[in-house]
Amino acid sequence: MKISMNKIGIRHEDKYKLERRTPLVPGDVNDLVRQGLEVSVEHSDKRIFGDDEFEKAGAILTDNLDHCDVILGVKEMPEYYFQPNKTYVFFSHVIKGQPYNMPMLKNLMKSRQHIDRL
Repeated sequence: MKISMNKIGIRHEDKYKLERRTPLVPGDVNDLVRQGLEVSVEHSDKRIFGDDEFEKAGAILTDNLDHCDVILGVKEMPEYYFQPNKTYVFFSHVIKGQPYNMPMLKNLMKSRQHIDRL
């Protein structure tokens, strides 16, 4: 099974109230859009770059990323967030077995097992 990677999503960060970082800046989004990729950005009123900057760069503003093949984030995603047939890229503390991240890691691995069985 070949997984499409034509639709990239940037999620809003919800782990920390003051998290303003983003995995891609508007200039990077513009480069991807010019290469023919679709980039969707979840609305965020706290991200260091405003929604309007991403929109000017060619991104599609959205309330969810269900239609995206690849979802980018900065911090851990909620354990319920993962869906089969998607690729997730984010930073998390799991190598030392931090208990607070184990449910998220298990759910991510479970969604990947679905892909391996197809």
